[in-house]
Amino acid sequence: MNSEKEKIIISSIDLFVKKGFSKTSMDDIAQSLKMSKKTLYKHFNSKDILLKQSVLHFMDVNNNKMQMIIDSNDNAVVKAYNLFNFISNVLLNLSENFLMDIKIREPNLWKVIDKLRTKYMIQNLTGIIDQGKRESYFIEESTSLIINTFISVIRGNVNPKIALQKSISIERSFKESIKILMNGILTTKGKKIFKSLNIGAIK
Repeated sequence: MNSEKEKIIISSIDLFVKKGFSKTSMDDIAQSLKMSKKTLYKHFNSKDILLKQSVLHFMDVNNNKMQMIIDSNDNAVVKAYNLFNFISNVLLNLSENFLMDIKIREPNLWKVIDKLRTKYMIQNLTGIIDQGKRESYFIEESTSLIINTFISVIRGNVNPKIALQKSISIERSFKESIKILMNGILTTKGKKIFKSLNIGAIK
């Protein structure tokens, strides 16, 4: 990717996730980069196009980081903890304005996000769950059933309409939901590992 274009994308997604798409103008982006709007429009014909490319880049970068967790030499319980802790930290930095903006103003992009999110979670969780079963840390239930349950929880916690109805943050809600699910799929042996991490719940 062109280094100037990548620089614009990185700066843009940072502003989008903090302020929301509708509250971030091309002027804001240009100012943050100390760059002219003409240069922005040289690479992106509109803010909508910039949003889409920024979001897809953001998701790709985060999926690569999750893949590093999956490829580590840790046991499945530690991998699951690290994966969900990583997702939790990502959610912590997402403003609810950002999520609501995309769902309401860019419904087609929201569908793309959901499709990619589902694809990445299936890829990343399948290996962890199958490893956990081999290590006798996870119960012998259908892998696809466990994955679908986790995906449903993630969808529910990052749905802006549901998030706005809750009295706790998206990040806190996600952590508590994952704690419940983890305790549901771990064997006694797996729960000992989980407890030894000194978390009780995801930090």
